[in-house]
Amino acid sequence: MNLKAKILLIQKNFDQSLELVEEIIELNPNIRMTYQIKALNEMHLEKFDDALNSINKALEIDPNNLTSNQLKTDIFLKENKLRKALASINRCFEIKNDDPINFGLKSHILMFLNRHDEALTVLNRGIELFPDQKDFYNNRGLILDLKGSKIEALEDMKKAVELEEDAQGTYYNMTQILFSLERYEEALITIEKAIDLDPTDPLSQQEKSAILAKLKKFDKALETQELVKELDPKLIKILAPEHQVYTTMAYSFAREGKKKKAFNSIKKAIEIDPEESEYYYYYGQILMIFDEYEEAVRQFEKAKELHFTPIKTYLELGECLIILGYYNRALENLKIGRNLAAHSVKERVKMDERYEIRSIPQTSLIERAERLIEELNRKIKS
Repeated sequence: MNLKAKILLIQKNFDQSLELVEEIIELNPNIRMTYQIKALNEMHLEKFDDALNSINKALEIDPNNLTSNQLKTDIFLKENKLRKALASINRCFEIKNDDPINFGLKSHILMFLNRHDEALTVLNRGIELFPDQKDFYNNRGLILDLKGSKIEALEDMKKAVELEEDAQGTYYNMTQILFSLERYEEALITIEKAIDLDPTDPLSQQEKSAILAKLKKFDKALETQELVKELDPKLIKILAPEHQVYTTMAYSFAREGKKKKAFNSIKKAIEIDPEESEYYYYYGQILMIFDEYEEAVRQFEKAKELHFTPIKTYLELGECLIILGYYNRALENLKIGRNLAAHSVKERVKMDERYEIRSIPQTSLIERAERLIEELNRKIKS
């Protein structure tokens, strides 16, 4: 009966599998594997409290079973209970210190705890012991990317692709790195490989659209957006990719000196979502490129009226007001921007043996605000 329950689990018939598992438990409540299958079903159904109860019963039967301890770790990880997950995976290593699943789980936990150097140490050891584990190369690539070592990250992901039969996710990750390196032609080739493996993945199609926009293939970028809308209407609202295409178009035209096309493109983005503050900020920036500072001020002020105003809005607005001679208003906005930059970004920071959420200052924005304030004070004194 356990075999049938396991087959139903593999077939993703989770409710049926659970029903059968309950029958097995009534007949014999002392079979460890039954509780493991029960926990797996409950995890797939996102019933994590039930899954934890089930796996704890499995551990009562056999506390040293590696699979049960790994499942317990995975439950904590999925619930984002990272400290408990770390303690649990350390227990797994006590049971077996050369199991590939242990290395994979521990590297994930450490990565989510922002302990990237420790995660790399775990992955390096894992690769040393298991050089054919594709996930280790992909995960190491992700961490190297986070640490800014993008070229090394690409090399790891290429290795992962060599070892994978279905490398769709790795191709997607590679594309994002290539995009950040502004290697758009390579990025397009790579995302096409991801799309060949799964043409229905809206995120891959969205990434393709962003690349096409950077390559100034705007018609094709917008065509791809239509496909994204068909694949996942909810995603299109969250990511606002169509807006991004028009924004990219606007900046591209502005850099080429095509004023009318630049304005029309950014206005189109605003028409699609007039309540989004950042598009007014972008409009203001583009107006500045053409030295239209008074209109830029109006767009920046509109951005300030809406939610989630980009901090740079206050700095750009301050710069415009300095040029126009409105020094008091400029100083007021620059000070607001500087203060927001000092407290806007939240990050997990280790304090002794615990982690706390702390505000991390955006140094570059603070330095820019202070330069502009210093420049303004010189103007006022003169």
